[in-house]
Amino acid sequence: MRCCCLLLFAPLEKPGVARRALEARGVVALRPRVKDAVAFDRYAAEAIALAEEGAGFPRGDDRRLDVRVEWPELEQLASEHVGAILEDLSATTQGCVVSFPGAPDQSFHADGNQKRFYTVFVPLVDVDTTLGPTQFALGSHRDAHAVARAPTLQYEAGVDLATPELRRGDLLVFSYQVLHRGLRNASPDTPRPIYYAVFAPPGMTDDVNFHDLYQA
Repeated sequence: MRCCCLLLFAPLEKPGVARRALEARGVVALRPRVKDAVAFDRYAAEAIALAEEGAGFPRGDDRRLDVRVEWPELEQLASEHVGAILEDLSATTQGCVVSFPGAPDQSFHADGNQKRFYTVFVPLVDVDTTLGPTQFALGSHRDAHAVARAPTLQYEAGVDLATPELRRGDLLVFSYQVLHRGLRNASPDTPRPIYYAVFAPPGMTDDVNFHDLYQA
């Protein structure tokens, strides 16, 4: 296992660079310039309150909860920038994952095997190594055996890992097929809320991860 120090951020003014990085690595980070107008503190407080009330469902541990939200402002923020690098995709699902102090490392996993499905993260707070950023196995979306290797991936040599620290309002765009995991929230008292939106080709939805939304 190699901890890769490659910079994942791509320039917004060069969508082709971002697109190629996403295709090669399975993940790319963007830093919008106009994000200061967004009320991230309000969204963060709302998500944390919902999670504390038990409104979410566990993502591997009851200290990491996925909360259903509908925030058009953040969906629009994600859509504008995803649309610049990926054509003919639309947001299908949104939510917020709140990782509370003590939430452990996740196992490596892919969100699914659907092609042209992407997840976009928008952190609502600055996420450093203490709060538990998301770690990626770069290029694993191109490995047909990646999912089978996922349970032991962290022990393998020769794997390029990237763990980007993000500022609130950054965008992290990644393929459904790339292996990743949320790391431990080692903060004594600070939750880590991250908004997400799923993008897919028109008319397609993820009824596996979100069967509660799409079941008949």
